[in-house]
Amino acid sequence: MILKIRNTSKIAILLALGMWTLMSNRTGVPQAVTKAPIETSGKSCDNCHTVGTDYKTTVDLAVLNLDSTATSTYEAGKKYLVRLKVTGQNNPKSYGFQMVCLKSSDNTEAGLWGTLGPKVKAVTLLNRKYLEQSSQQDNGTFYAQWTAPANMNEVKFYYAGLAANMNGNTNGDQVATGSKAVAISGPSSTGEIVSLGLSIFPNPTTQFLTVGSDRNIPYTIHDQLGRKVASGTTNQIIDVSYLSKGKYIVKTSDEFGIAPVTKSFVKQ
Repeated sequence: MILKIRNTSKIAILLALGMWTLMSNRTGVPQAVTKAPIETSGKSCDNCHTVGTDYKTTVDLAVLNLDSTATSTYEAGKKYLVRLKVTGQNNPKSYGFQMVCLKSSDNTEAGLWGTLGPKVKAVTLLNRKYLEQSSQQDNGTFYAQWTAPANMNEVKFYYAGLAANMNGNTNGDQVATGSKAVAISGPSSTGEIVSLGLSIFPNPTTQFLTVGSDRNIPYTIHDQLGRKVASGTTNQIIDVSYLSKGKYIVKTSDEFGIAPVTKSFVKQ
């Protein structure tokens, strides 16, 4: 009888540890798994997730100017929007990711992460900053603002994406990894800023909104009748969950010596 109780206790402890591991990984992993240089050889999401084949997971990274146009080069010290998109077929229940940006010359951290999109957090691993999901995410698109480094040549983003079935264990999930090099471009022909680039993400949105820009200035949000319904400051996340569903307009003014910008987003 005593032996049976002890075995039952051991099983309960093992089950509890297993559930703790599953729950903790929903909010990111405690090790670097992007397959970037100096990460532990063989460490990847596959170490915890039994590979499935149903999802055919893909992961893609794009570096965007703050007007949401894609770029393959960067200007030193300029702010950009980095978008990581994890996709899977056959309706995955949740998505996760991890990414890092490194100097190609010595594999140290490149640039600075700024405003993070919903359900994205920064962690320090291997003395460099990684981004990963902060909680369970049923949308596979993740955003973060990134300030390019000064006096660098090529930088490289390394990333991993996970499509999960949320079946209570790690069986059947599927991982994809990738990398993208971005070269430095020449400086602009003039140092004068004549317009303000704005990026609105996520768009459409259900709860949170970030208006990214290369300057920190106020903006206002208006409904289709022109009524001001909210306001904020660029590069900060604001809650728009209380707004009714529909299309809204974000406006800046020219009081800061910058040409005013108007952009729209959809509240779902």
